Amino acid sequence: MPEGFAITLFASGLKYPRSRAGAPEGDVFVVRPSQGDILRLRDTKNQGVADGVQQFAAGFTKPHGIAIRDGVLYVSDVAAVWRAAYVGRDSIPFADFNRVLIAPVLRPKGWHDTRDIAFDAAGTLPLALRPRSVVP
Repeated sequence: MPEGFAITLFASGLKYPRSRAGAPEGDVFVVRPSQGDILRLRDTKNQGVADGVQQFAAGFTKPHGIAIRDGVLYVSDVAAVWRAAYVGRDSIPFADFNRVLIAPVLRPKGWHDTRDIAFDAAGTLPLALRPRSVVP
């Protein structure tokens, strides 16, 4: 590890977290595929530890990817990529999420459940799909 850096535990006991995204205001959003939800972790005491953990959104089908841009939270699951404004909200009902893609489903039969998303420098949101097996 580079000099001047340290690793500390920010949160524990989240029950199968998968992906995370940090918001500009300091919140950390964590995807839990098994539960179909998104948690919001907050460090309200500015001590480098999440002292607040809450379910922020639920109703997804095996969510995996998460990204934040311009006050909007993007989540990918096996059905679609979804988006909803999150700033100033204590939670987001699934009904408030809008579908971003026109594809009918993002998980062809037998394909892996993961759907990674991340904004690039140009503001494009690529989506990574994985087949059931990797070619050797």
